[in-house]
Amino acid sequence: MASALQIEEFHRELKHLTALAACQCRKPRIQRNHLACALLVWIRLNSIAYHSSKTIYQIKHGML
Repeated sequence: MASALQIEEFHRELKHLTALAACQCRKPRIQRNHLACALLVWIRLNSIAYHSSKTIYQIKHGML
């Protein structure tokens, strides 16, 4: 079971790395699509970071 610290870390990474809070969409369906895409991006970044032994932040800033 995930601890509160892990959940907070996940939420912080999701917001910062995928610009989840920056969504200005008003319609619920578009908001759900944006959330789903953000989750997919986070999962992919997490996978790449795991396989390359880097942090998610290093992966994202390396892409920029």
